[in-house]
Amino acid sequence: MRHHPALARTAASHLGLLTRRHLVDGGWTSRRIDHALATGALVRIQRGVYAVPGAPPGPERTVLAALLAAGPGAVASHRTAVGIWLGPLDDGPQWADVVEITVARPRSPRISGAVVHRTRRLDGVDVARRRLTPVSAPVAVTSPERTVVDLAGTLAPELVERVFEMLLARRITTLDRVRTAVARLGGPGREGTPVARALVDDRPLGGVIPDSELESRLGALLRRAGIPMPVFQHEVTAGARRVRLDAAYPALRIGIEVDGFRYHHGRAAFDADRRRQNELEADGWTILRFTWTDIVERPDHVAALVGRVVGDALRRAA
Repeated sequence: MRHHPALARTAASHLGLLTRRHLVDGGWTSRRIDHALATGALVRIQRGVYAVPGAPPGPERTVLAALLAAGPGAVASHRTAVGIWLGPLDDGPQWADVVEITVARPRSPRISGAVVHRTRRLDGVDVARRRLTPVSAPVAVTSPERTVVDLAGTLAPELVERVFEMLLARRITTLDRVRTAVARLGGPGREGTPVARALVDDRPLGGVIPDSELESRLGALLRRAGIPMPVFQHEVTAGARRVRLDAAYPALRIGIEVDGFRYHHGRAAFDADRRRQNELEADGWTILRFTWTDIVERPDHVAALVGRVVGDALRRAA
């Protein structure tokens, strides 16, 4: 494309991809396009979507190719939207696993290797624009709130809950915005409406917004185990200062702290955590600490230990 600077710039901002429309607008004829395909100057990726030589493959390019092939109005959605908003997950739905896009009815394009959803309603508030890479042009993607509602009709409830809580923990959306979207979109007969409503109306954390995904996972596993719910992000005095526990049973003076990969890094933070724990225990608190591995891979152990400690404290109180 070195002799066609305008097309080269378009390809650079589209991860090495060009559509037939790009080429025609750049003065190319159908015969020239066919010749470029025959000689390897272009490689067909989707119907009407081509890659220039040397363009590196990857999930981002695959998503963009599907959107370009689907045409104007197509948006990345469902699991693909999860990847765009949250990036790769430690476990659960991955955006590289499958490409999912949504188009407005009555359109029904067939895109190789992609799942195409059709919707009667895709309002402007349901669509955002995000870059797939720092240098690529923004693409249309369902808003975080619309993504949650869409997932409620296609994924297992526990996976939808996880995505929802991660969006809250990273401050990508708010509880009120998701609640508004559920009320607007979750009409009678829409698949997943009960799941979506339960997310906002029956959260283990109530109205508390977690500081980390682990707090949400802790709440979910305690509820599944039938253990009384703690107070999340409870403030208490430790020594001469106010500190906040991830979760607590204040009347029983039991606190729970969760330590994820992204939190409490560094020697200074580690030392501060231990000083705080010593001060709390000196004031009569029992502190339980759980790691990511505990909560994600050993939830039964966590539930059993919390249940035993809380049960013992309740019996002593009685």
